[in-house]
Amino acid sequence: MNLLNSVVTIVIIVVGVSLLFALPVMLLWDWLMPTLFGLKEITLFQAWGLTWLCGMLFKNNTSK
Repeated sequence: MNLLNSVVTIVIIVVGVSLLFALPVMLLWDWLMPTLFGLKEITLFQAWGLTWLCGMLFKNNTSK
């Protein structure tokens, strides 16, 4: 049971930290995009998805 608790705790921490990193994306989007381009505001989970998408698209995969 101790291993299961550790895994659940780690998953919760990873999700929490990634949502915390999505918060600035949401705040910047909601501050700039509706005013500049007439786009809608986004939710925290949409910002989370946008952060993950950008991470996948723009990740540096070069190895030396």
